[in-house]
Amino acid sequence: MLTNRAYSLLGGDFPRVRAFLDENCGQYGEKSRGPEYWEYAHSHPAFDYASNWRNRLWEEDGKLVAVAWYEMELGKAYLTCDGAHEFLLDEMLDYAEKWLSRDGKLQVEVSSCQPERTAWLESRGYRLDWAEDENQYDLAETVVPAPQLPEGFAVRRVSELATDEWQKLITAIHQGFDHEGEGDINSVGLIQAALSVRPELARVAVAPNGDYAAYAGVWFNGGSGYAYLEPLCTHPRYRRLGLAKALLYTILAEMQGMGARYMTGGDNPFYQAIGYRTRFKHLTYQKKI
Repeated sequence: MLTNRAYSLLGGDFPRVRAFLDENCGQYGEKSRGPEYWEYAHSHPAFDYASNWRNRLWEEDGKLVAVAWYEMELGKAYLTCDGAHEFLLDEMLDYAEKWLSRDGKLQVEVSSCQPERTAWLESRGYRLDWAEDENQYDLAETVVPAPQLPEGFAVRRVSELATDEWQKLITAIHQGFDHEGEGDINSVGLIQAALSVRPELARVAVAPNGDYAAYAGVWFNGGSGYAYLEPLCTHPRYRRLGLAKALLYTILAEMQGMGARYMTGGDNPFYQAIGYRTRFKHLTYQKKI
């Protein structure tokens, strides 16, 4: 029997949804945002915990077959289902329009690998709002260049940092994204507790004076060989020195030795310049409800 119900974080649904996304996001994440995105949102201080019950689960004889969910906050929905239950999409979208929308509108993300989904959304009154490149570094086919650091700079594993260094780290990350102030130490603590985060792979570049100059975080799914870069930033005082590139090449080489197949990157020319290639596009459609 096919049923649907509210998501229950405290009831144990988080790992079920995570496993479901892992099974149904596609080989390269082309069918849905993968479990690392789901996990990252839940480990972020800005995550809208108060609304998480609005995520909806469809089950058939106790097996999870579809999920309508938001990543960080209401207003944008992801509709993930297994191959046998795509007939649920209209019902899932109806639900999302009522319960996952915000300020009278809803965005729905699909990929450029899903032309049938884009046509379906357009038939439901949605129009393309924006597109984002999914840039990935192919570790199966590429020789990773040796990292080059400026003189006097060093690289440390985040796993080597003591807890009393976390505030210094989050301040560097916070300011690396051009925010003022010191940042919230809870950001580091929450992320360190995530299932797929890999502090032993993540790196921080240390300036000669001891400043944390750049940071690259890593989430790694060993089963699929999928590596998720989140976040990557350089403090404004230390930009244009090649630090971000050096951190990435250090991480990529290590992950290649571990059997990783590819690693995600951001949607900007920097990634293309250091060897990333666009695999597909994330397409965000929007409709006024």
